[in-house]
Amino acid sequence: LIADELNVRTVKVHADEGGLVDLTAKADFKVLGPRYGARTKEVAAAIADLDHDAIVSLLDGRDVDTGDFSIQASDVIVTRTPRPGTVVATEDSLSVALDCAISDDLATEGLARETVNRIQTLRKDAGLEVTDRIVVSIATGSDRLRTAVDVHRELIQGEVLADTIEVKPSADGNTVEIDGEPATVTITRS
Repeated sequence: LIADELNVRTVKVHADEGGLVDLTAKADFKVLGPRYGARTKEVAAAIADLDHDAIVSLLDGRDVDTGDFSIQASDVIVTRTPRPGTVVATEDSLSVALDCAISDDLATEGLARETVNRIQTLRKDAGLEVTDRIVVSIATGSDRLRTAVDVHRELIQGEVLADTIEVKPSADGNTVEIDGEPATVTITRS
């Protein structure tokens, strides 16, 4: 349900956000100064050296003993740095990450969906009814577009109510650009 609502392929739940972000802690000098006085710089250095597990302990409300100091959650400001290729949002103890990398498969599917969009626009411009079945002919020199249509033919046919989709080297029709790829598309009522 979540994947469908967010239009994502998969949803993974992790108990620890360590796979999503790098955690770093720095001293909150407004809190440390009154508490540690002249030793504030030493405490700040100890906080800067905290590892991921220690920072997680602080976020969970547990104090961390460094040997010389007992550091509390209120002593630190935690920064979350997303891993490369991700976008992360955090609220309290929940972090959500989106992997923004576009694989070849996703790019091909995206091109197929853009093809659906162009064909739907041509259907509308031609005054076809929503229920009219069609035959589609696409002429393109683009290997990317030919691959997208071949791999996702059933998806495209289902979305645009096409009985057939033919890809050929050239044809007359409406010249369109599909995700930067030039094509000539012809649609006729079945």
